[in-house]
Amino acid sequence: MAKVTTQQITAQRKIQLTALLLDDCGSCHGRTLMGGLGPALLAKNLQGKPDELLFETIKNGRLKTPMPPWKNFLNDSEIEWLIGQLRTEIWQQKLSSIQVLSQQLMRTNTGKENVK
Repeated sequence: MAKVTTQQITAQRKIQLTALLLDDCGSCHGRTLMGGLGPALLAKNLQGKPDELLFETIKNGRLKTPMPPWKNFLNDSEIEWLIGQLRTEIWQQKLSSIQVLSQQLMRTNTGKENVK
């Protein structure tokens, strides 16, 4: 797997990829990525798994499992960026903050948040 710098990914695309990770990946791997239908995607759970395995799994899916291929939606550098995010412990802290902001945004968009 060739290393691609994440500088090729715009800030806006990184936000979209983060949302994809939380919503699409989270639908099977759990909203906190602690596992569900699919295994946990926390940094400690990915230790010992080579980047190449994770890359191929994301890109091409896994036969005879619910894991779909993402090659039609993500390019190689985006997959590598996602793997890099999952491997960082800081990602878990970011995840909590992103989920709180996401919930606040959903409440605001649906008019359920009280305006003071």
